[in-house]
Amino acid sequence: MPRKLPSSYLRKLNEEQKRSKVFAEKAAEKKLEPKDPDSGKLKGFTGICQACGSRTKFTVDKFGYATCGNCRAIASYKFGHVA
Repeated sequence: MPRKLPSSYLRKLNEEQKRSKVFAEKAAEKKLEPKDPDSGKLKGFTGICQACGSRTKFTVDKFGYATCGNCRAIASYKFGHVA
């Protein structure tokens, strides 16, 4: 005759099965959601500004132009766009 499993083991097994089911449902939802086309683009970086000469944080707008955080100068080139 097979032995009966402990109730604590069965409880833990049921909880683990529920968690894995919820995880699988969330993963399936994520696959169905449309991705943002700008999600992989550069948002900002730190560099030396050619206009003011200071090391500062640059932000990149949705068009790909970098703006200096110190003097607000806009770079003459684009990020992420091939001309």
